[in-house]
Amino acid sequence: MVVEESQAEIRHLGQEAHQFSGRISTLEETLVEIKESSELMISKLVGQLDDLESHYSKSSVHLITRLSACSEELSVLKNMLHNHLDEQKKLLKENDELSFRLRKKEKVTSEMVRSAAEADEKMVQLEKIIEEKDDELAARVQEKREAIKQLSDTIDYHKNNSDDLVRYIRSHNRPRLPFCL
Repeated sequence: MVVEESQAEIRHLGQEAHQFSGRISTLEETLVEIKESSELMISKLVGQLDDLESHYSKSSVHLITRLSACSEELSVLKNMLHNHLDEQKKLLKENDELSFRLRKKEKVTSEMVRSAAEADEKMVQLEKIIEEKDDELAARVQEKREAIKQLSDTIDYHKNNSDDLVRYIRSHNRPRLPFCL
């Protein structure tokens, strides 16, 4: 029962580890997409900055506004990246904890399997001993039956012989004196 529960918990922990691995893979893909998106955005921003520099003399106010907007977008992307990295670190830590617990459960399970195997071996030995004792007991019972049969035959023999002796004595009956009665 405990082995089945441990195996069920091991399967459950394995499934959770698999789910966390899937989440980590998804986060890594998202991180790559964000990185590519960031690189694309940065390259776009560089192009826009070049355009702004060429038009700087015409509209410096427009340039400052645009730079401010770009800076906010970068800040948002940077925060998103940090959040995703923090979440990934958290998931990795949880995965490590689950792996540790899984290894611990596997160790307990292997101990239980070993104990069960030892108990089975002991049970087989005890069953052999019981079988030997049963054989010895059956042999003793058989010996007792033989002894009882021999005693019964001996009793019957002596009973039959005593009846013959009584008959013999009666047939050769001498007259008895009254004091012998």
